[in-house]
Order: sequence, then C-alpha cells, then structure tokens
Amino acid sequence: DVLAELNARLGMAFAASSAVAAGQEARPRRLDWADFWKRAEERPAVEYIAYPIVARGETVTLFSGPKLGKCLLALESAVEAAVGAAVLGHPIPGPLRVMYLDQEMTEADLAERLADLGYDRAILENLAYYQLQDWPPLDTAEGGAALTAEARAFAADMVVFDTQSKLVEGEENESK
Repeated sequence: DVLAELNARLGMAFAASSAVAAGQEARPRRLDWADFWKRAEERPAVEYIAYPIVARGETVTLFSGPKLGKCLLALESAVEAAVGAAVLGHPIPGPLRVMYLDQEMTEADLAERLADLGYDRAILENLAYYQLQDWPPLDTAEGGAALTAEARAFAADMVVFDTQSKLVEGEENESK
C-alpha cells in the first residue's frame, strides 16, 4: 500500500487521506511532538547517492533561468554516477544504475556533450538513456506504470527527467 509505505518512510500520518478514501470527514491533524521526536530517533541516516544533492528515495529539482546549464549538470551527474566516478567532487557508492529520460537533446547535442565530458564513444552500460521517446504522460496511471515497469526492469538506482514539463500533462506549475 503506497500510503503505508509513505507513512513508514516519511514518518507522516496519512489518516486524513485514509478517512477521505473511506468516506469519512477529514480533519487536519496537529503534529504530536513526542511521536515526532521518537520517529526522528528511529529514522535511518540519509543515504546519499550524490552528496549533498541527491539522497536515495528523494526528489530533486534543478531550476534556474534558461541556458544556464541545468541539463549539462544533470547529464554530467548521471554519467558520473553510472560509471562510478565522483559526482560533484564527492565519491559515490557506485557505479549506479541510472535511467535518463531526455526530451530535450538531439543525438548531435548528446554526442557533443558526452565528448565534452570526456566520454566520447564510451559504452555506458549503467546508463539507460531514453532520447526523445513518446512516453505516456508520467502523471497519469498509464505513464506511472510504464515508468515503474521500465525502472524495475533496469533496476534503476536513480531516474533523471530532462525536462519534466515535457513528460507530464498540463502546464508545468499546475497541480492535479
């Protein structure tokens, strides 16, 4: 059960969501500080995939103005993680299995960037690269199932979306 997994992982109560699902009136729940601190003591240490930015099981979003290097930073970090090199100058517990969904670069762009990073003609076995693919929107049940199936089949440690807005339905800043 996804809610139970999130509850266990994040130490958060999802009683309100469960109540709504059961047709009951949902009320906001105040944080119980004693339970909060008890869970904090029991919580495992954060396991970083790429210190200090990417922790296992977490979501990271890179944002800045256009043409400032977000895609290059994401690609460099993904390739370094896949080959087991230091990411952003920090050693990693790698090599890691990285899925990269690229909805931006052409083959020529990718070849040029990989060459610039020193990976010209490299065989990147731990990097499952999906370039300009027609994924179902990832914020739908079909898209989520497709991504989950592919990530499990590849045994991905990390998944990179470049650019997320091209992989979901609707406008980038709209929530469903």
